[in-house]
Amino acid sequence: MSRIYHETTPLIYKNITQDSPIRLVFLSGMGTPVRQQREGFFRRFALTSGISYTALDYTRYVRQYKRSENFQIPSIIPQTTSILESFPEEKFLLFGPCVGGLVGLIMTQKMPQKIAGAVITSPACEIPSFPWIEQADKFLHHKVEEKTQKKRATYNQLKRLAILHQLFMATVTTISKTPLVRTYQGPMTIFHGQKDPLIPVENSFRIQEALQNPNLQLRIVPNVKHTVAFDKEMKQPISILKQYLDRSLGVSN
Repeated sequence: MSRIYHETTPLIYKNITQDSPIRLVFLSGMGTPVRQQREGFFRRFALTSGISYTALDYTRYVRQYKRSENFQIPSIIPQTTSILESFPEEKFLLFGPCVGGLVGLIMTQKMPQKIAGAVITSPACEIPSFPWIEQADKFLHHKVEEKTQKKRATYNQLKRLAILHQLFMATVTTISKTPLVRTYQGPMTIFHGQKDPLIPVENSFRIQEALQNPNLQLRIVPNVKHTVAFDKEMKQPISILKQYLDRSLGVSN
């Protein structure tokens, strides 16, 4: 597996190439760098399935530029597009949580013929008639206050939460308002935690309505908050990706 820097920006991504027409693409969230456990589940799925794999680390990418006046958060879209276009012979299975889910939605619309399937969790996509950004902002402020009052957080933990808040808000207030168009009508599943305090579950219903994709499933996960694809819930998105992979390869169950 190789760690690769994009030619013009330090967008780090992991890359594994196998002899397969399908590539699984992991699009990280703002709080889930690709070194964490979650990404490892998807990497192992790709390896055992014999397909190629790429993981894009948006968390580390934006942190490297947080003090740069020249950096624009929306640049993750053309950079992601450029990376995916470097695999012209392959189709993509996409997985993305939160901001990564937003990027995944945009990729399905930019290159619909290249997508074999997409699994999105709690996408940070702003439907114009449903402004959830204010709610997300209040939630993140509440987390800082809670940790401070209970004296359970170290300085570094509070600093990390503050940086996460800064990056998340910068992202959702720029690219999250990208209009959704109905260019992609292929297989897609959106997971959303029923008790998500950051992005309300109603937002995914509005995304489903806007896309009008007959092959889109919306799955609400009971008693789960924002991190849907984690721990015991991890098997659900991977099982869906397996179905999309088998369908794309013409494997009968």
